Amino acid sequence: MEHFRVTILILSLMISIFQLQLHSSLAIPNQDVHYMKFVHNATDLPTKEEYDYIIIGGGTAGCPLATTLSSKFSVLLLERGSDPNKYPSVLNEQGLLNVFAAGDDGKNPFQRFVSEDGIENIRGRVLGGGSMVNAGFYSRGHQEFFASAGVDWNMELVEKAYEWVEETVVSQPILNAWQSAFRSSLLEGGVIPDNGFDLRHLVGTKTGGSIFDNKGNRHGAVELLNKANPTNIKVATEATVQRILFSGVRKIGDLLKTKTMEKIKTQNLEGNKGFEFLGVPLPENLGNVSAVEEYCKKTESTYWHYHGGCVVGKVVDGNYKVIGIKNLRIVDGSTFSESPGTNPMATLMMLGR
Repeated sequence: MEHFRVTILILSLMISIFQLQLHSSLAIPNQDVHYMKFVHNATDLPTKEEYDYIIIGGGTAGCPLATTLSSKFSVLLLERGSDPNKYPSVLNEQGLLNVFAAGDDGKNPFQRFVSEDGIENIRGRVLGGGSMVNAGFYSRGHQEFFASAGVDWNMELVEKAYEWVEETVVSQPILNAWQSAFRSSLLEGGVIPDNGFDLRHLVGTKTGGSIFDNKGNRHGAVELLNKANPTNIKVATEATVQRILFSGVRKIGDLLKTKTMEKIKTQNLEGNKGFEFLGVPLPENLGNVSAVEEYCKKTESTYWHYHGGCVVGKVVDGNYKVIGIKNLRIVDGSTFSESPGTNPMATLMMLGR
């Protein structure tokens, strides 16, 4: 069953890329850019100014967060990249292929990086963040995510926040012949029920949403800034935060490291050749940690839905406040202990709202 799921995932990605190639290269970008009225290069802003909230990162969660806060508070949104209008390739579906093929010259709307465990990856470097360089899949988080997230969710508010996002950026895709045939084959193969077009995470077969409209134009998180109160918000692009000054920092715990724990932490972890699979063969000796590490670095790849690092209960509390530090919150995918649904973008936008 797990192999079957992986196969479907790979096929879905292939179909999606094929769809991108079918779109006309003559599609004219049609984004709402009213937000540009309050977007400035960071060097053009005053060197000293006070705001109720400063948001570092104008990405998938940062844009809806800034918009929401601007209804009552003064907000400065800092983004290290430029506005997306300087990168025509991110504004339409065909340009997505550039993300997979182009190199990183330090000025692209995406940044290539290697994670600490050696996996090559990509993240946004443009106003709108990852929502401006991804494949545009939109599907809400699964119920188990909300149950285990460590947050006391108001599910009525969650529903309204999703809807607030969806009315601006989400479209119902028109399936091409190949996609329709693939969808039918899933149903014939027993992946039921047929849920039609639905933005919820459901068992069975469904057609999810897309932030690309049916002319191939992208509508990323940046367009949520159009809902902001323009008198209460400033967006600074090409703004790199060098440091954050803290006051009142207190110790919240100690790292326990003992000789006793060192003796038992890696016991009984000898590798066994318990299964076989197609592909690059596993190292002969799975007990050789170095060989396994090298194998993983050479063969593992990402599906771009990375998360964790500042998870709820360890780095932030249930209100996303950094534990032990006043007036600092983290609102992004690093707070997730698992990826919500089939794609985290919808939930990141909802969380910002």
